[in-house]
Amino acid sequence: TFTREDFAPLVPAGLLVGAAILLMLSEVFLTSKSRAYQAVLATVACVLAGLFGLHNAFAPARSVLQGFAVLDPFSSFLTVVVCLGTALAVMLSIGFLRHRNAERGEFYALLLFAAAGMSLLALSAEFITLFINLEVMSIATYALTAYLRRGPRPAEAGFKYFILGAFSAALLLYGAALLYGATGSTKFAAISAGLPAAVASAPWMVTIGFLLVAAGFGFKVAAVPFHMWTPDVYEGAPTPVT
Repeated sequence: TFTREDFAPLVPAGLLVGAAILLMLSEVFLTSKSRAYQAVLATVACVLAGLFGLHNAFAPARSVLQGFAVLDPFSSFLTVVVCLGTALAVMLSIGFLRHRNAERGEFYALLLFAAAGMSLLALSAEFITLFINLEVMSIATYALTAYLRRGPRPAEAGFKYFILGAFSAALLLYGAALLYGATGSTKFAAISAGLPAAVASAPWMVTIGFLLVAAGFGFKVAAVPFHMWTPDVYEGAPTPVT
């Protein structure tokens, strides 16, 4: 049974997703060449989502959605930071895209989808929701990396990012599956509680699972030695995306 309090942490991500869908629909039915309102709408959505995240930061820490997510000051703080960073990226994109005649609603929509994935990622309290939210963020950034589509650099950057991102996602998912097999749960709290027994019964499974999860996250955050994709992707992506 879900209550209204279970969905309160999802309001910031819901605002971002709703604005992203509205931007994509407006692009389909757009009759004017002026797209200035798109950046305004994206910025307003980020500000509203950030305000809701700030409001949630003062709520007592609690588990929501039957333990699949958690609302605490830290997750709310990350949501505010993500919304602020996205708003700054949107404002930086206005002149950048207009100068290159590449201003489209899809760009701002993808930024908002990526921000929604980041916001939900901060709330995740188990591996399935963490993986889904991580991929929502990643798929949007794959597309944003190759957004300009002019010359070989954006295509190369998007291709490398996508291939290595899919590889890292596979590592993360397989590591999570091993930890689930060892502990019997995908929830972080239950995994932590079941680790002593799992280490005693199947130490190799726990060790390999943690190594694969660490490798998957290492690729995502470009930690050495999983950083080989970073230079080409950062060079080929549009500056606001970088």
